[in-house]
Amino acid sequence: MRDVSRMAGAVIWLGVALLIAHELDAVARHEWRLLPGFAFFEDDVARDLFVLLHIPLLAIIFWAMTHHDAGLKSAGRAVIAALLVIHGGLHFLLSGHALYEFQGIVEHLTIYGATLAGAAYLVLRAIDSK
Repeated sequence: MRDVSRMAGAVIWLGVALLIAHELDAVARHEWRLLPGFAFFEDDVARDLFVLLHIPLLAIIFWAMTHHDAGLKSAGRAVIAALLVIHGGLHFLLSGHALYEFQGIVEHLTIYGATLAGAAYLVLRAIDSK
């Protein structure tokens, strides 16, 4: 099962890398316009807030992914994997919205690739725990 554990580790890191690439693209695609609360701000302010909020978000992800406590790291990775799946589901639900700009192959690759990586991690983790 050690190989499954290694594979799961690689898959969750791939998911996080795809999420980060997506978030870079999300700035170009004005993702903040789809988020509740951001409509109260001017577009430039909303964009800056969107970018700045990613600093603590990414810090928490990296902290959880690399924590020295194996139990916390495992739980953190599972939560991140679940969030990758939820994130993809939200994009799917929002894809018909008038302000939704994620249409190209790169957008789909990063969003749904991260979703698949999150789901694969959860499956591999379940296999590894048996």
